[in-house]
Amino acid sequence: MPTETNVLNLLLDLGIVAKIVIFILLVFSTASWATIAERWRYFRRAQDQSRRFLNLFRTQND
Repeated sequence: MPTETNVLNLLLDLGIVAKIVIFILLVFSTASWATIAERWRYFRRAQDQSRRFLNLFRTQND
């Protein structure tokens, strides 16, 4: 009789300490991805502002 193993069954069979560790890892992983997305938006906005300034600077007459 083959035993079917899937992720849900493995998670349900974990002890309380292992579940806490998995939860902490998920929280920090989510926070890391949120930080990456926020930094990407920040640098994208800075790049756009830099381009606008450079275009304005180049079009100004002395």
